[in-house]
Amino acid sequence: MRSVFCCPVFDEIRDFPELLERFRRGEHSADTLLLVNNGSTDGTAAVIDGFIENGLPVERVDVHPNEGYGAGILAGLNAARGRYLGYMCADGQVAPEDVARVLWAMERAGPGTIVKVRRVSRGDGIFRWVQSRAFNLICLLLFRTLTTDINATPKLMERGAWERMELK
Repeated sequence: MRSVFCCPVFDEIRDFPELLERFRRGEHSADTLLLVNNGSTDGTAAVIDGFIENGLPVERVDVHPNEGYGAGILAGLNAARGRYLGYMCADGQVAPEDVARVLWAMERAGPGTIVKVRRVSRGDGIFRWVQSRAFNLICLLLFRTLTTDINATPKLMERGAWERMELK
């Protein structure tokens, strides 16, 4: 398996089926979509199971209770198998072509690289804009990240990079 994208899902039964439909049509180009049922109570698990039963390359991981988006990402990436591991939201914010772009960039990148998109504009208010700039500056100073949008997804990395991080 070449690539696995992890998507935490929490009570998004109205949003994430579109992601699955796009995936079914092959618009994402990832090998497997690993959906993390992140403590959902709205029938999310049954929808995921339906896609699995229909033969889609979808896997499910359950997290109960919901401990936040980050915990869902960790659970998914810890369960994922593949050469490249990535994550993104499941609510339709990520365009299918962005997944294809990060896969393309990863295959051409050197070892230890983490690939992600950069959002040009989000239309956020001034408070969110200032908060985001401050966070990006902190990441630059602490980790030497050369990006103006550290939070943008999808993000993709080699399995070895994920394992070396030892995130908890």
